[in-house]
Amino acid sequence: MTSSNSPETPSRQQSHFDRIPTEKSAVKRAVDKPVSPPSPEDDADAQREKNEARDRQRLDRERQVKRYQVASMAYIGAMLRDPEAVSAVWEQVIFKWLEGKLSGYDESQSFRTYLKTVLRNEVFAYGRGQKREREAGPRRMDSTYDQPDALEATASIAFDRKLQDTVIDRALLAVQQEDTIYYEALRILMQAVASEQKSPKSRELAAMLSEIGGTTISEDNARQIKKRARQMFSRKIIDQVGQFIDSTDLDKIEKALRDWNLIAYCEKALQERRDK
Repeated sequence: MTSSNSPETPSRQQSHFDRIPTEKSAVKRAVDKPVSPPSPEDDADAQREKNEARDRQRLDRERQVKRYQVASMAYIGAMLRDPEAVSAVWEQVIFKWLEGKLSGYDESQSFRTYLKTVLRNEVFAYGRGQKREREAGPRRMDSTYDQPDALEATASIAFDRKLQDTVIDRALLAVQQEDTIYYEALRILMQAVASEQKSPKSRELAAMLSEIGGTTISEDNARQIKKRARQMFSRKIIDQVGQFIDSTDLDKIEKALRDWNLIAYCEKALQERRDK
């Protein structure tokens, strides 16, 4: 059991990466490939040295896994928001960590940035796996096999929706930070869709925006605002997906957009960005 002064106690674990002090040499030791076990050909001294090295590596790994666990699960949770999925992804990260598959970390890099990339990649891998299972449909199983319950059957759909919601929320926030009136226009339009009402006409939108902003907005201005707000929203979705997958490659971004059923929001904007 760790002592109350140990850096591994829950009270010292941080939920934000930026607050975790990074000891690059210790981290590098913790993510290196596994130390080889002693072989029968080794003499007693060599076997002892290898066992001691394995013990040190195990302690290094446990220390760093505990140090980053809370922040990592919070980071995964921001994308998935499903406790079971978060645990599954984090367990896979730990498995790869212990297998030495994070040994590509270079001390010249920021470990926090490196780990965030690893976490994102595992979230996307989890999503692709869920999607493949959904598309494959039910498999022929022995008659004694228990069918999955409704919650399990809809888990992959919920995963996709959470990713969509997260990207859309962040894109809306980015629009709001850049242009408040565009954000308000989008909010009005999206509320109409959510409530299964007809989208407000330009005249109605002008009245709503005038009331919100305390200024007079004409019907023509409202029409332009609606058009430009949608264009900005499309661009922000592309930007957010690029940040999620940590890439500016438009082919990779397009693949992610299609995987997450977001391409309908921004196919035209994506083509315009390619043309530039």
